[in-house]
Amino acid sequence: MKISSPLCVTAFVGTSAAFTFSSVSTRKFGINERTHIAASQSSLGMALTGFLEPDTRDWMYDTKRDDRGSGTIREMERANVFNPEDDLERYIDTPESVAARHNIDGTVLVSGWVNSKERSDQTVFDMLNDEESPFKFSKIIAFVDDEKFAKKRLLSRSARYSGLLDKLDVQGAATPGSLPTAEALEGVTSWVANIEVDSENPGAALQTLKDIAAVATEATCVENVSVLISGASAINDLTAAVDAIKSLDAVQDMAFTVVAVGDIDEKDEGSRPYCVEDFGTAEGVIAVGATFSRAESLRVVTECLALESGIDKALTFKEMTGEEISNSTSSTLIKGLRQAGYTRPQEINHMLVAGVKNFTKTVDAYNKMLNDIENPSEEKVAAAKEAAEAEAKREHIELTARKLKEREDETKEMAMEWAQREYFKNCMSGDVVGTEEQFREIVWDQAMEEADKKFRIMNRIEVEVVELTESEKRTKKIEEASALRARKNLSSNLKVFMDDDDDDGDDDDDLDDDDDDE
Repeated sequence: MKISSPLCVTAFVGTSAAFTFSSVSTRKFGINERTHIAASQSSLGMALTGFLEPDTRDWMYDTKRDDRGSGTIREMERANVFNPEDDLERYIDTPESVAARHNIDGTVLVSGWVNSKERSDQTVFDMLNDEESPFKFSKIIAFVDDEKFAKKRLLSRSARYSGLLDKLDVQGAATPGSLPTAEALEGVTSWVANIEVDSENPGAALQTLKDIAAVATEATCVENVSVLISGASAINDLTAAVDAIKSLDAVQDMAFTVVAVGDIDEKDEGSRPYCVEDFGTAEGVIAVGATFSRAESLRVVTECLALESGIDKALTFKEMTGEEISNSTSSTLIKGLRQAGYTRPQEINHMLVAGVKNFTKTVDAYNKMLNDIENPSEEKVAAAKEAAEAEAKREHIELTARKLKEREDETKEMAMEWAQREYFKNCMSGDVVGTEEQFREIVWDQAMEEADKKFRIMNRIEVEVVELTESEKRTKKIEEASALRARKNLSSNLKVFMDDDDDDGDDDDDLDDDDDDE
């Protein structure tokens, strides 16, 4: 069963908006991958009741989106946890495009409107025909009780200028108030229906929902059904309501949306905030006498038909009044969304997908973490202490290793300099005639010892005086004598080699002189 989970979501009714849509490639419930929209946001006006009006600029639907003490403060920031009640601007993301259904094109049939002499009911047709909406219907059928009366009502100048008349086809019902037959739905891909509840017989409205499901099943071509139930405050039988929703849910290859509202009045769109609950639940029951704006009801039922997040949802929209407005989290959230530049579809999508439920979760997560930080358990204190000690030990090891490496590099450099100076002194005194590399290899251990002494003196490190045993002293003397003999032998061998080379050169010169004499 695809009835939406319990969710308290609110939004403000707003004026109509112009949209630019593209369709999604697959029909899925939820949010798609985010894609940002690049559009400047116009300043927001104030509605008659003092609430922010929704943005009415052009915008677009996305085609690929899957649908946010000082020590304590620093810990919260590191964990990216904050209180949205204190930082609403940070909680609300930048306005982004939202996902539209992929199959809102072809032919749409509209039933249940244009039957009253008091109004024309053209608004719902204008919304479905809006060029900047996601709807790409090539044909709009008005299924009415009186065909001649409906044509007079809908043949207006605005309908002609908007191109509605080029798509509009008026069909009459067999009997007043009856639903279209499966034959009348042939070729229809989307169906928008209006059901007015009879307060004396509220069960009839739920039976009409079941009849819509039956006709759609027989027609097989209908892919989307969006139903507006007005005067739903008379519906109190939750079991019957759930059964009616199940009948829509059982239709194969068809997405449904049910929007239930109170008694219809003529308030302006955008003049009241409203709360959204699940239809068929105790929270979704509408109080007797509660009202809802006609313009807003049309906006909601068409937006839910367009939005992918409206697929398979049965919702109750209730206007908020009195103290509910000033004390409601929803009012604060919606005001923040509009200040951030959210348009109506973006706003409604946010409230359906995230809304007050996600806002409350964020607040709860903040409060829980704040409590854990300020009042940690003994286990957490012990774990934190252990972690701090481990971190300190790790840092100490890293620092020690770094200092040892620096000392080693500096000592080697001083050893090289010492060996270079010793080689130069020995060369000047004639004690060595080998290469510097050979000399350095012989005296390297002594050079490192001298360099280490110099390093300790420069850095004021106490030299550890180690008392050698008699055996160690003899061994050290033997090693020093061996090194001295090695240097002398190297010098002697190299000197003999150099002398022999000079004698060979003299003999060659003598031979050259003899040749010259001849």
